[in-house]
Amino acid sequence: PAQVGGILVAAMLLGGIAGPVGGGFLADFCHRWGRMGASLAVLAALTLVSCAGAGFATVGVAGAAQILLTLFIALLSAGIAMATAILTIVVPNEIRGFSISIQATVNTLFAVAVVPLV
Repeated sequence: PAQVGGILVAAMLLGGIAGPVGGGFLADFCHRWGRMGASLAVLAALTLVSCAGAGFATVGVAGAAQILLTLFIALLSAGIAMATAILTIVVPNEIRGFSISIQATVNTLFAVAVVPLV
């Protein structure tokens, strides 16, 4: 119990920084490669791999739980960054602001309202 605060701080700091930076890099790399299908495939792969990190709550060892939680936060943050980048590329200028606001609303709805109830 005394280690929980340090584990959460480290996981959120490392995952919260590495995830968006890595997701932005991957989105730019896939876009420069010239294939939107590659961006979507990488985004789908990030989603699947993040499922492995979701098992952090079932691990009995604090160090392993910290690694899985950090991985989980980083992969989810990378996916959100990639999805936002893909959205700005795919959606026409006329409705880009509206689509970004819808994405932010859905992300906030699930992160703040629905998940704590589960």
